[in-house]
Order: sequence, then C-alpha cells, then structure tokens
Amino acid sequence: MNKNFGKSSVSLFKGVPLSYILVALFLLQIFLAVGLTAYLSISNGQKAVNEVASELRHQVANRVEQNLQTYLSTPRQVLRGNQNIIDIGLLKMENLATWESYLIKQLEIFPDAIALTASNEQQEYLAVQKLNDRQFLLRYAGKSTGYDLYTYRIDNQGQRTQLPEVIKNYDARSHLDYQAAVTAKKFTFSRIFTPLTEPTLLISASLPIYNSQGQLLGVNSTLTHISQIGDLLQNIKVGKSGQVFIIE
Repeated sequence: MNKNFGKSSVSLFKGVPLSYILVALFLLQIFLAVGLTAYLSISNGQKAVNEVASELRHQVANRVEQNLQTYLSTPRQVLRGNQNIIDIGLLKMENLATWESYLIKQLEIFPDAIALTASNEQQEYLAVQKLNDRQFLLRYAGKSTGYDLYTYRIDNQGQRTQLPEVIKNYDARSHLDYQAAVTAKKFTFSRIFTPLTEPTLLISASLPIYNSQGQLLGVNSTLTHISQIGDLLQNIKVGKSGQVFIIE
C-alpha cells in the first residue's frame, strides 16, 4: 500500500469531526440510491411510453388497413359479378349500348361506386356516373357517334337530355385504367389521375375481359373519387391531434 496515500487521506480529514464524516457518507449513499432509482424509473417510463406509442401506431395502421380493405372490396365485388354475367352471355362486350340500364341498377345497389365504365377493343366506350339518387350522367362513344364522346343527363327511367359536351375521337383504350388492366392481366387499381371530363382526382379499379380463347375483349372499371378515401380517413381518430396519411 502507498504510505503517502494513507498520510494524505488522514491529513485531508484532519480536524473534521467523525460524526460529520459519517453523516456525509450516509447522505452520499442516499443520493446515490435516489439518483439510481430516479434514473431507472425515467428510463423504464420512457421505454413503457415508447412501447405504448408503438402499439397505438400498429392499432391505428390496422384500423386504416381494415377500413380500406372493406371500402375497396366493393369494386372487386362489382367487377367479379359482371365477369360472371358476361361469362353466361347476359352481357356482351361487343355491344356496350346494352349495358346502360344494367349499370344504372348497379350504381343504385352499390352506393360507394360513383361511376361504372366499360370499354372494348372496337373503341366503344360507355360510362354511367351517379349524380344523386335520381340523376345520372351517361357518356357514350362508338360507331353510331363517329367515335366522338357524347354526354347525356338521364334519370333512373332512362330518359336522357343531351348536354353540350362532345369530345372528338374518344379512345378509352389509351387511358390509365384500360392500360393498367391490360398490363396486369387481372383485377388492378390504376394510378391516381384527372379525367378529361371533370377537374377532379380519381382512382379506378379495373378488370380485363377475355373470351374463352384468351383474346382480350375489353375492360370493365369502377371509378372512385380520392376525396371519398379522405373522408374515410377523417373518421379514424388518432389521439387529440393525430392525422392519418396514405402515400401512393
């Protein structure tokens, strides 16, 4: 042992009462114990808060996913049902004019769908859009219109009034929903897009239609306003000030 260290320690506390030294050592032990306890409490508290926050994030994400899956299941149901009707021959992709009354009824049955469309490889196009419970917009392009797109306002009885809106040489085969379905060769969603007919953001769900020989006949689609998905997200509460975002 270093003798000089012992001498320096004695000289350091020389003249200090022993009771003071004992009290100081006792207080030091208390401070160390309290400090260590406080540190562990804060550390464990932060860990617990982080675990709760992570669990809440997962719960919110699951709620968002479940709500979206429920909401977006409607397009799949509509298009699969149409596929079955085409397969048994009640609807013809080669004559879309016969789809008009059928699509109107579908929009009445499925309120989440704002529009239903059908396009074929002969450049024929038919779309029915719901304005309210009694009014619809019908858009049609085909051989009878010289492949120009005409828009009509119709009621649920099929009575129509032509609107002063005509788009020349309209070819739906060049649009995103048609191309997305043809590329995927199965049910798919398009990218978000702005239609030629109105200044809004849409997303479409589309299904390519093939004959028994595997030849492409056309595409059947449903259209949804992006704002409807926004309305859905606003109904999901995330604490007092949280917000939910979906990034494409």
